[in-house]
Amino acid sequence: MESESLSSEAIEAEYFPGTIPPSGPHSLLFSLADGKFDGEGNFFFEAAGGIEVLLPENDGLPSDIAVDLLRQVAEHFQEIREAALRLARSFARDEGSWSLDSIDFGTRAAADRCDFQCHLSLAPNDGSDSYGHTDFVVCFRRRKNAHIAPFAAFKLIIELL
Repeated sequence: MESESLSSEAIEAEYFPGTIPPSGPHSLLFSLADGKFDGEGNFFFEAAGGIEVLLPENDGLPSDIAVDLLRQVAEHFQEIREAALRLARSFARDEGSWSLDSIDFGTRAAADRCDFQCHLSLAPNDGSDSYGHTDFVVCFRRRKNAHIAPFAAFKLIIELL
């Protein structure tokens, strides 16, 4: 059996954490067909790049309003991702590699009075697991002047899991 070879980026990520740009896709590709209900009022699925997406459930289906919002977020995914990373980095005391793990339009976003939330994680440059149980949650809302930029990051929640 032939062994798998690692790319230069994979080697850098494993042995020199924090030296490569934030991981994850630069566009949000998704299919609702693979979704499931979590029993807590959310419909969830995994988008391309391993990003979990949660939508509110409405009568056994994902909410149409949330699906429309998801499509808008997908159109502006790169700028939303960058805004989330910028806000989270401004509060983190360490440098490292960031990743976008999930986007929540569901019950938790509603509880935090957000249109949606981006959940980020940090692998610090020192290779430690000091942020292994920390979730950086960036809340977004729609802007009234959507011609400027349709969404604004307005709150950061740091959760200790």
